[in-house]
Amino acid sequence: MRLVHLLGGLAAMCSFFSSGDADAASVFNYSIPASACHPDADSAGSVALSNGSWVYSSGSLSTDAMTFYCPVTHPFFDLASFEDQVIDAFRLYYRDPDGSTANIAVTAQLFTRGPTSSSPSSIGGVLSSNSGSSGNNRVALDITDHTMSSQLYFFKVTIDRSTAVGDVAFHGIDIIDNGV
Repeated sequence: MRLVHLLGGLAAMCSFFSSGDADAASVFNYSIPASACHPDADSAGSVALSNGSWVYSSGSLSTDAMTFYCPVTHPFFDLASFEDQVIDAFRLYYRDPDGSTANIAVTAQLFTRGPTSSSPSSIGGVLSSNSGSSGNNRVALDITDHTMSSQLYFFKVTIDRSTAVGDVAFHGIDIIDNGV
C-alpha cells in the first residue's frame, strides 16, 4: 500500500474522531448496512435491494409503507474496561428527494426485547426524514439503564411514498457510543 493512501486514511479517521462528542479513544461507531436488514412479510414482495439499499421494486405501484427489521448484532463490549457499551445516538442514511415534505418518508426507531419479554419495547423517539428542519439525520439516545449484553436490540425502519413514482431509499444505520 502506498504511503499516500495510508496518510489519507489516517487523516480521514482523525477528522471523523474530531467531530466532537468525546475523545477519539472512547468513540465507538458501528454500521448496519441496509442489506443486513430484512423486510417484514407484508413488504417483501414490493421491495428490492438496489446498490445495497432497500427501494420499492421496479414496476411496483405500491404506496404502502414498507417495513424492515435491522438486528443489532455487534456485542457492544468494551474489552478495555469490561463494561457494556451503550448506544448514545444513531444516524440514519436514506434518500428522500422531497426533504421535509410528507410525500416521501424514511423512519427509524430502536427497540429492545428482554429474555423473558413477550413483546419488544421502543427506546427513544422515531427519527424521520421529514422532521429534519436542521438537516440532521442523527437522533441522540440515552439507554444507560439497559445492559447491552442481556437484551436483544433491533431497529424498525420504514420507507413510505404517497405516489408510485416516489424515489425513496433506505441505505443503513450508524450506531454511536460517545464513550462518556
